[in-house]
Amino acid sequence: MRSDPTPSARKVATWSELPDRQPAYALVANKESLRKRLEIRRSAVQLANYLAASVELMQMLARACGHAHLNQFTRKDLTTWKREMADLTGVPYAGG
Repeated sequence: MRSDPTPSARKVATWSELPDRQPAYALVANKESLRKRLEIRRSAVQLANYLAASVELMQMLARACGHAHLNQFTRKDLTTWKREMADLTGVPYAGG
C-alpha cells in the first residue's frame, strides 16, 4: 500500500508560479518562424469550434447526470478511474 501525502498536503504550482515560464501566446510571439505560420482567422475558427464542442459535451454530461444546467454540478458528481489523479486532486477514485 502506498503512503502518498494527502491531496491537501501537496501544492500544485500554477503556470505563473513556475520559474522562467511565459504565457503560451508569448512562446509563439517570440518565435518569428512560428508567427509566420500562424493563420489567425483559421486558428480563431478552430478554437471557437473546439470550445463550442466542449460546451456541448459538458451539457450532454450534465443531462446524463440529471442536471438541467452546468451550474448544477457539484463535487459529488466528480470521480476518476485514475489513481494518480485521485491522489493529486482529492477527487474520489472509482477504480477497482
